[in-house]
Amino acid sequence: MKRHWYLEGLKARGISLGLERIQSALKAAGNPQDAYRGVLVAGTNGKGSTSFMLYSLIKASGFRTALYTSPHIREINERYIINGVPISDEDLNYYIENLKELSEMYQLTLFEFETLIAFKYFYDYRVDYAVVEVGMGGRLDATNCFEPDIKVITTISKDHTELLGETEEEILIEKAGIIKSGNTVISGIHQSNLIRMLGEMCNKMGATLRLFTVDFSAYDIIQYSEYQRFTYQYQDIKLNIDLPLLGRHQVLNCSIAITAFLELCKMYGLSIKTELIRDTIRDIRFQGRFEVVSKDPPVIIDGAHNIDGITHLKETLSAYNKDKRQVLCIFSSLKNKNPEKKLEILKEVCDYFIFVENPHPLSLKNEEFNILARQLNLSYLGAMDVRTALKKVYTEFRDYLTIITGSLYTLERVYEELERLKVYGREQQR
Repeated sequence: MKRHWYLEGLKARGISLGLERIQSALKAAGNPQDAYRGVLVAGTNGKGSTSFMLYSLIKASGFRTALYTSPHIREINERYIINGVPISDEDLNYYIENLKELSEMYQLTLFEFETLIAFKYFYDYRVDYAVVEVGMGGRLDATNCFEPDIKVITTISKDHTELLGETEEEILIEKAGIIKSGNTVISGIHQSNLIRMLGEMCNKMGATLRLFTVDFSAYDIIQYSEYQRFTYQYQDIKLNIDLPLLGRHQVLNCSIAITAFLELCKMYGLSIKTELIRDTIRDIRFQGRFEVVSKDPPVIIDGAHNIDGITHLKETLSAYNKDKRQVLCIFSSLKNKNPEKKLEILKEVCDYFIFVENPHPLSLKNEEFNILARQLNLSYLGAMDVRTALKKVYTEFRDYLTIITGSLYTLERVYEELERLKVYGREQQR
């Protein structure tokens, strides 16, 4: 991975939610985020998948379309995409050098500076639409300076509780802070109390709410080994969808993305081509989302890193493992992501565990994993590096189905090693 030393230095400023600094910096830069339309996507889980599918639909319609997501898996460049192309090293270095004066002037945090780069880069390259994924929460997130007419709140569950609140209700208040007067809001939340709360917030803001299972739906869901088929319906539009991302949660994410796209088409008078929607979704490939990277032996990578995500992974893995193969889990986690509960959930579908530490300062350490493993009575090997763990997958665990999960911060190294082993090819990186 290439190192950008100025960005590395900004990590020392930590996380400091609030809009004053980034608003001042954006104003000094000419408020570039006001120059294009788009969609702002918030939620606890599903933001990345939903954003990518929505971006793909807009791009396929012939518009110059940008995508801003976080965090990255391998290189920071992948977080800034215009029409399928990540930002070049040259452009990234240019924006770092030319915007760091504003960063220093307003003491921006790392994420605020990265967001400033995104908005300016998209402006300079004259995008028509931008799909922007919220970093954390919403109300005080730097991306909330982007004020498109369409907002998405995928799901709500407990995560980042130290910053967003201890209850789902508190977390919803933070995430719904992106809603502005007159917006159209698309959401997949399912908790009855949260649906009522979100409805009241939208009414108060004069916003229109579109809810999954209420206003749009997905049914007749069939999961095959490499894709799932379902019927999507919204108002008078009914589509048969083949989705190459597995798991019921991805059906929800896809349905939200299609609905946001249809609302965008209606809002701006764009033609709706149902065949384009079907074709675009059928061709979706998204790294690190129940991604089958090897078939002999079977190896799956999934970026699930919180309780809700691990629960979805458990359900998807149960449906996928029709042959009832024994399952090896290569696991890593941050200490503040409830690793004990994640392991407890994974124990229901995994027979053996290998633990790897990741480079994040909050990574769970070997001795801490050993304690948890003994408490949960897991069958496990002690900590090892990613290379050693993958060697074991391709030797003594060849008869197992392997799932690699628990933390996004491990995946960069995993992909590097799979490529070194000539397992992960370019055709999979679409």
